[in-house]
Amino acid sequence: MTLSRDDVDADALIAAVRRALSRWSERTRRAPQVLIVDDHELNRRLLGALLERKGYRTLHAADGASALAQAREFAPALVLLDLAMPERDGFEVLSDLRRTPETQHIPVVALTALASREDRVRVEEAGFDGYLTKPIDRAALEALVARIVPDSDDA
Repeated sequence: MTLSRDDVDADALIAAVRRALSRWSERTRRAPQVLIVDDHELNRRLLGALLERKGYRTLHAADGASALAQAREFAPALVLLDLAMPERDGFEVLSDLRRTPETQHIPVVALTALASREDRVRVEEAGFDGYLTKPIDRAALEALVARIVPDSDDA
């Protein structure tokens, strides 16, 4: 069957598209936001793609100063924080987040290629809310984020 322009009611089509966009926009606004902090763009993009596929909104920061500014401005539901960054490492950034009233409540998960028992203990003692090793395992990431982020089932 072939449709012609006369077969389609333009007003009805426009109204249907607007309704669909409105529902999508509302879901997107309600989706929890995750701040991804890593000095390697490829890591940020990969984590962002994995989380966005699950319905989360993402923010990206390449260094500690940018991470602190975005955390204060947007108050994300979670921060995924690389430990080995130049200038300010993840431990220093966590310390600043915890000392700042606007950000002290935000859960922070350490991202690291360091996977020894001592590294894990140091992360736990520093007060991180979770620990993920690189390369990131998609299932482990999704499970940890779903456990930590409030209302993540709605994402």
